[in-house]
Amino acid sequence: MGSTLGQSNGVINSGYHDLTAHYNGYFIAREKIKEIEAGIFNKYKWNYNRTLPVFAPFDTTDSRSLEAPLLDCIEKASIAIQRHPESKWQDDAYILIGKARLYGSEFPEAIETFKWINKFGENKNIQHLALSQLIRTFCEAYEYPNAQAVIDYLENEKISDDNMLIYYLNRAYYYQKIEENKAAAENLGVAAKYLKRNPDRARIEFIAGQTHQKVGDDLSAFRYYRKAMKHSKSYELSFFSKLYMVEVTPMDDLSYNKKTLKHFKKLLKDRKNADHKDKIYFRMAEYEFKKGALDLAILNYKMSIANNTIDPRQKAYAYLKLAQIYYDNKIDFRLAKVYYDSTMTLLPKDEKEYAASLSRKEILNEFVTHINTISKNDSLINLTLISNDSLDVLVNAVLDNQETETKKAKIQAKKEARASNNVQFYNNDNQVALSASTQGEWYFYNSLVVSKGLAAFKQKWGQRSLNDHWRRQNNSNNSSTNPEVLASQSNSKDNTKDTEEKNSKFDRVEAKNSLLSAIPRDSIQLNKLLDEIEKALYELGKIYNFKLKEPLNAIYSFNKLINRFPKGPYHAEVLYQLYLLNKEYDSLASLSAADQLILSYPDSIYAKLVINPNYIEDNDRLTITLQKVYKTAYHHYNNGAYKQSMSLIDSALSSEMENAFVDYLLLLRAICFGKTNGIYKYQFELNNFIEDQPTSELIEYAKELITVSEAFQINLFSASKAKYINNTNQEHYFLYLYPSDIDLKTSISSLIDDYLSIQDSKLITGNMVFDKTYSIAMVTPFSNLEAAQKFRSEIEVNLFDSAEKEKWINLIMTKENFDIFYKTKDLDSYLTFFEKYY
Repeated sequence: MGSTLGQSNGVINSGYHDLTAHYNGYFIAREKIKEIEAGIFNKYKWNYNRTLPVFAPFDTTDSRSLEAPLLDCIEKASIAIQRHPESKWQDDAYILIGKARLYGSEFPEAIETFKWINKFGENKNIQHLALSQLIRTFCEAYEYPNAQAVIDYLENEKISDDNMLIYYLNRAYYYQKIEENKAAAENLGVAAKYLKRNPDRARIEFIAGQTHQKVGDDLSAFRYYRKAMKHSKSYELSFFSKLYMVEVTPMDDLSYNKKTLKHFKKLLKDRKNADHKDKIYFRMAEYEFKKGALDLAILNYKMSIANNTIDPRQKAYAYLKLAQIYYDNKIDFRLAKVYYDSTMTLLPKDEKEYAASLSRKEILNEFVTHINTISKNDSLINLTLISNDSLDVLVNAVLDNQETETKKAKIQAKKEARASNNVQFYNNDNQVALSASTQGEWYFYNSLVVSKGLAAFKQKWGQRSLNDHWRRQNNSNNSSTNPEVLASQSNSKDNTKDTEEKNSKFDRVEAKNSLLSAIPRDSIQLNKLLDEIEKALYELGKIYNFKLKEPLNAIYSFNKLINRFPKGPYHAEVLYQLYLLNKEYDSLASLSAADQLILSYPDSIYAKLVINPNYIEDNDRLTITLQKVYKTAYHHYNNGAYKQSMSLIDSALSSEMENAFVDYLLLLRAICFGKTNGIYKYQFELNNFIEDQPTSELIEYAKELITVSEAFQINLFSASKAKYINNTNQEHYFLYLYPSDIDLKTSISSLIDDYLSIQDSKLITGNMVFDKTYSIAMVTPFSNLEAAQKFRSEIEVNLFDSAEKEKWINLIMTKENFDIFYKTKDLDSYLTFFEKYY
């Protein structure tokens, strides 16, 4: 009796907890989750031109706005768990907590919750449900490998019919995310079998139709669209199901083709579809494009744009399609640019094609600019070849056309000005279109849509009283107090007046003068146009090669450039590009470009790259080595070990070494040499560096060092007359002073170098600026006076004639006197000294 009573109490107790947990905490939490899911679903803007997602997407912004209801849901579900631990609804409550964490973007917590249910859930059904939800959670957290691992595990499990729908929907969502359309279509096909009376049945069937259409299974797509249309309770979903269903009819049968077009026309005639004509024309265009009827596709895309008044996203799709056709199929880059420009003014940044379209727009902007430059400049150059009478006829024809276009623009401006007050207000944030029909409810039952409509009305009409003749502006009851409306009305009138005045007269004389002034009249103007054409061809080739990835067009453009401008500034680089590009298409042309490059530009980096494809890598390694040498040599310089620094630099450099960093070592060597041999040698070496390394980035620094040292000399030697020393028993220098302003084909030091090379002499030549009048070519060192005098006699006879050396001065002097001579710049004193002692 006692045992029976105990069992009875246990059954009653268990029943109480199950009942209370179910209809208190769990029930309320479940209803909260449904409200949250409905809110996310309704907030999302469903774009029927793209494959719809299986689940309505959400982001952290949505999660923050749902923070309060999500927290409430978790609290209610926790009551069912904490107060009724023996209840059979405990695992279901955990499922709700996991979903709340998911919608709150708390993905780690959601993952842990679903994993806990899988580990401790009381039966397989609840475990499988948790794992199905885990698939979606991993997708939202972008942990796709983990989602795949869960799918692999569940494939070996026996899933109950109750869980099949949510399991396959989550699988389909995963394959959507990783863009495996075929797998997504297969999983949606399985999920559709378990929809039965699911309220979301029509939408899932529509997505199944879209996905099957994307993978080319038109027959299955047709079947799913028909089911979606049958089960849909929303006019919009029904409309798009019918629209897409028409599109997937077989195309190989002529009767089917006629029937398809007939269905499209029927949709266009239906008054209920008045706001959907843009979408109908767009699908018609897609249908024609699929058949390869490009002209019909273009026509229908344009009709879609013309009939679009409320949906900028849809209009952007049509512009984008036209841009792609003119770019990929018609190869008309000018029109493609225009349509890409229009696309980017409307295409939202969340669209998948946004980045690629923006990139192509920017490329085409540059590309078309160069095409227009070539076309315009060639036209202007060709005009110089025709007679004045023919030119006059041609210019007048152009002016007639411009005048006609101006008149058309004037008429159009008047029409636009008159219509400006009646333009329907549109704004993305205030868009009213189709919002009511989306939910299948009457417009005035939706307070949000009504409020947006009221805002749109006020923007267009201002504050109007509800009475007769409310449209009339002069109705005293309708006097707008909205400053924006008043300003708009005023600006409209002003703009109309300005437009009329601006376009009232076409100045033919001014226009003709403008056209004629652009025609080149002399060689300077002609060369300017040719330079612009040359640069444009060069830039076109680069765009084809590097940005558009069209090597054949790049080859054509580069060949056109070198044929028209065979010795231009881009010749070496273009030959190198042709060498690389033709490797795949024409090996003989590639070898020809390489030979021409090496022959014409042997010292260019491009020739070196042809000879040694690893030239840049090898040069980078050499730079690193030279930087280490420089660091050590500079350390010696700082410590005053100048000769040790020069010795290290000399050992590191070779006569054939070509590297930009060599200049740094040479300049450091010049500075060290000056430190050991006096200031004149310092300036001498710096001048030699400037002459020998004319393209070095250190030239300005070397000039600055010379300027500073000269200023120091001026301050140090301020005596008016130099005092030279009469001591000829020492080392001598030979100096040639020549006017600094003469234009020599070959420098004096180079001529002397050539002469010395024939004599096999070990003498050293150099060049330096003496003062504003003279420069110095110097030869050093001569061991005694006799050797210097002999060289002076030979150089006079063998190197320069009398015409060349007019106003030139050649001297010999000791090293000691050269220091004084160069520091004081007192040429007259030394000439007197020279006449007396030499």
